[in-house]
Amino acid sequence: MLPMVMFAQGTTSGSIEGTVVDTQGEPLPGANVVAIHQPTGTRYGTATRPNGRYSFKSVRVGGPYEIQVTFVGFNANKKEISEVQLSETVEVNFTLEEGEMTLDEISVVAQADETFNRDRTGAGTNISSEEISQTPTLSRSLGDFTRLTPQATGGGSFGGDNDRYNNLLVDGATLNDVFGLGEGTPGSQAGVSSPISIDAIEEFNVDIAPFEVTNNNFTGGQINAVTKSGTNTFTGSAYYQLRNESFVGNYVFLKMLLHLTSSILVLHWVDLSLKTNSSSLLAESLNEKQHRLPVVF
Repeated sequence: MLPMVMFAQGTTSGSIEGTVVDTQGEPLPGANVVAIHQPTGTRYGTATRPNGRYSFKSVRVGGPYEIQVTFVGFNANKKEISEVQLSETVEVNFTLEEGEMTLDEISVVAQADETFNRDRTGAGTNISSEEISQTPTLSRSLGDFTRLTPQATGGGSFGGDNDRYNNLLVDGATLNDVFGLGEGTPGSQAGVSSPISIDAIEEFNVDIAPFEVTNNNFTGGQINAVTKSGTNTFTGSAYYQLRNESFVGNYVFLKMLLHLTSSILVLHWVDLSLKTNSSSLLAESLNEKQHRLPVVF
C-alpha cells in the first residue's frame, strides 16, 4: 500500500443549480441551460439530467448573472440573479410553457436569501467588494474588514483564540506564517500590515466553525479571499494619505503640559522645604552643642 497525503484547498467560486419542469410539474430532461456572467460575458452551459436538474458547480463570484433555458416545443425562458457570493449555492428553478415563440420575452428577477438557506454550513461572514469599498480603513489591511465579523475579538483573533490558529487562503492557496517568527500573517516582522493589497481582493469569507469537511487546518477562524480578475471594462483605483495640523488636537496637549508644569513646581517646592528644614535642624543642633561645651580652667 502506498501512503496518500491530502491537503485542504479553499473554495474560490460559487454554484448555481435548479430544476426545469413543464406546467404540469414534469421534469424536462435535455433542456439547454446557459448562465452568463454579465460584467465579463463568461458563459457556462449544461443540459438538464433525467430528473430535470442542472448545476454549475464552479462559477465566478459576483454578478449579475443571466440564466437562459431553451427546449424543443417549449417557449424559452430566462431569469436574472443579482450576484453569486463566495462558497454560495443559488437555486434558480424554471417552468417552461408549451407552444411556439409567439409571446413576448419574459424576464423574472430573483434574489437568493443571503442569510438563512439550506446551504449555510456554520457561522461565517461574507465581505463583498461593495463592503470593502465602503468600509473606512486606517491601515488598509484585512484586519480592518474582519472586524465586521461578530466573533472578531481584536488583534486578528476570532472567538478569543490566538491568531496563529487562523487559516488564511488567497485564491485557494495557504498564506500563513509557517515559521512562527512574527504574527499570524507573513511579513509581520517587516511591518507589513497585510500580505496582499486590499485593492486586489474581490471578496472574502470569514468562517468560524464550518460544518464542511473541506474547510480544515484551523481552530480559530478561516479567511478565504479571492482576487480580482478584471472585466471587459477598463477600471482602476487610487488612494492617498493626508495628515496635517487639523488632525492633531490641542486640548489634550495643553492639559498634559499644565499637569507636568504643576508637578515640577510641586517637586521644586518640596525640595526647597526639605533644604530649609535641614538647615534649621543643623543650626539648632550646633547651638545645642555649644551650650553643652564644658568649661576648662
